[in-house]
Amino acid sequence: MTLVEAQQRALGLTALAVVAAYGSATGLASPALAPAALLLVVGLFWRVPPEWSGHLERIGVTVAVLLVSRAAYHALFQNDDVVYAMADLLLALLGIEGIRAGGSRTSGRVYGLCLALILAASAYRPGVAFAAAFLAFIAMGTLSLFIGNLRREADERALRDVPIPPRFLGRVVLLSGCSVLGGVLLFLCFPRVSGGWIPRRSPAADVIGFSDDVALTAFGSRLSENPEVVLRVEFPDGRPADLQDLHWKGRSFDHFDGERWTRTVGIPPALGPTRGYQRRWGGPMLRQLVYAKPLDVPVLFALHPLVDVTPRSRIRIGLDDSGDLVYAGGAPPVYVATSLARTPTPDALRRAPDEPSPADSFYLQLPRLSPRVGRLADSLTAGAATRYDRVVAVQDWFRREFRYTLDLPARADQTSVEYFLFERRAGHCAYFSTAMVVLLRSIGIPARNVDGFLGGEWNELGHYLVVTQNHAHSWVEVWFPGFGWVPFDPTPAAAAAVGGPAAATWLAPLRLAVDALEHRWGKWVLDYDLGTQLGLLQRTARLFSRPPARGPSARRWLPSRPALLLGLVAAAAAAAATARRRAPTAPLSAEARIYRGLRRAYARAGFQAPDSVPPLAFAEALERAGAPGAADARELVSTYVRARFGGEDIGEAGRSRMRAQLAALRRALRAAEQPHPAPP
Repeated sequence: MTLVEAQQRALGLTALAVVAAYGSATGLASPALAPAALLLVVGLFWRVPPEWSGHLERIGVTVAVLLVSRAAYHALFQNDDVVYAMADLLLALLGIEGIRAGGSRTSGRVYGLCLALILAASAYRPGVAFAAAFLAFIAMGTLSLFIGNLRREADERALRDVPIPPRFLGRVVLLSGCSVLGGVLLFLCFPRVSGGWIPRRSPAADVIGFSDDVALTAFGSRLSENPEVVLRVEFPDGRPADLQDLHWKGRSFDHFDGERWTRTVGIPPALGPTRGYQRRWGGPMLRQLVYAKPLDVPVLFALHPLVDVTPRSRIRIGLDDSGDLVYAGGAPPVYVATSLARTPTPDALRRAPDEPSPADSFYLQLPRLSPRVGRLADSLTAGAATRYDRVVAVQDWFRREFRYTLDLPARADQTSVEYFLFERRAGHCAYFSTAMVVLLRSIGIPARNVDGFLGGEWNELGHYLVVTQNHAHSWVEVWFPGFGWVPFDPTPAAAAAVGGPAAATWLAPLRLAVDALEHRWGKWVLDYDLGTQLGLLQRTARLFSRPPARGPSARRWLPSRPALLLGLVAAAAAAAATARRRAPTAPLSAEARIYRGLRRAYARAGFQAPDSVPPLAFAEALERAGAPGAADARELVSTYVRARFGGEDIGEAGRSRMRAQLAALRRALRAAEQPHPAPP
């Protein structure tokens, strides 16, 4: 492989690694991604003729003008993310440059476009795939820079078709690996700064059971699955017993217009965040360390009722009037939530007083409904003496008489609550929670609809709970005076129908391993802050501290950890030095021996130069200094460079001529009357 071919392919692989990094960080959302990758693959093996380069440059300018105009339109009139449009421009230009005739100008443009795309990708929340592509970018980028420098040196010396040994390429890639290792060490040790200024792309919030408003207007299709991870939850106090019954509360809704749920601004806090859940409910606590992905809605998820919450990232957390967790700040949400582990007992809730509240009007609101809805609620709760018994009667009726399905109603007139109650008697979780709230409110019991996630999937490799969009769920909260909001779930077989454990396929272990790797990547790279850094450095420092001796029988003859580590390093260094001394050296070629003889002859005559001076530069210095035999030296050096670096076979005749030239310049040096000064 020649220098030109090696640079062409190394540069193309560098650009392909950047395209892969950007695509993995942004979810393959750019329409220019596939065309750019295709052009770069073609450019690995074929470049357009030089006479076409001008036409491609004009095409690139036209594409740039169109894409910049598109970006300006989206930013000014549609309020879209301008980063996507500008990234499309960079991808298009990179693909065009990938098939143009190679040269220093083209290489510089490719490097600039690659750097801009890497910066654009890192502005989002890249994962493990981005890390792999970034490592490939570092390796291929280092290799292409080395080869590009060699090609410029060869062009200056008019060398053509210079071969590249494969061993050299491997050593350069190894050098890039050392650079990556150094970068990792700098990352671990350099002081952290806030990353909150970086905008994060959020996953879509329009999912089953979770949105800023819940609508029952969809029809004519089937709800599709969405395996995107939303939460990863660690339990510092141990894994809970029933993971599939954990209700991760997000949003609560009070107003229903017959089609959708919304939130009323300015709800009196009497039925919102209540103090004293711990005192009123009692029971053990459950801590949750939550690593959440930013959603379009700035809401946090935790088990109800929440007792305390502490941020672990640079976010500000608060409770709104409805008692929902909200946050502000651009950092990914990481927090510790402390909740009560169980609800009050049925006997305790039966003793709750049935008294009105100042905010009853918000949680008893109903749209215009058929009178048979009220009659149905009365018939279901007839004979129930307490509020708790009436609520349980309605909940059990749904679980017993209705069926869960992901199939939506066939027509728009079949999406109403009344059709669900009296005709279809099947639906997804939002129908069940909405219908239960409507029935309870129609008999005077304050209730609200709650959206969040149910259960999750336990990752045994990472020892944490994975909650995906497939676990999105809706349920009901009922107000009990003296206790606050108590959750009830009317959806039949909710744990199995919504989310639930993933199917046991042969790919399941691989998927869990990849997710565990993603989780560690998020903890130790994306969310690596000053607190994490200090903890890591403290644990590292403890490795170099001498542990205290325990009792008189402690073995004090063992060396300390620093001494042991230094000893191992010294032994490794000695072994490497010994191996290097014993390593056989390749014999010098005849051309190299002749060239060394030339350098020694001129050094004895006073024409000395450091060994780092290249052969051609040394010959040029001899000519400028007017050294004896400089012309023969110039021809000898040129022959040596062609044979040593150009791979030219000069044959025995060429070597004989080099020996004759060396003998002639030695005679010329001896004939000189006095030594000459060293060349500059």
